[in-house]
Amino acid sequence: MTLTEAGEAARIRARDRNARVHRQMHEGIAPSAYATTIDVLRRTVANLGGNGNLAD
Repeated sequence: MTLTEAGEAARIRARDRNARVHRQMHEGIAPSAYATTIDVLRRTVANLGGNGNLAD
């Protein structure tokens, strides 16, 4: 599959936006604290009968 020029430009914009949001989301949060938070939320979902597994 080959993207058109417009498709490639859109892919690059989406990649850049995702990187910006990722940086913003993690500002001031240590990687270990973020990992702990995700783990606690996953266990909470599982405790309530949901699927706490992260999608691949």
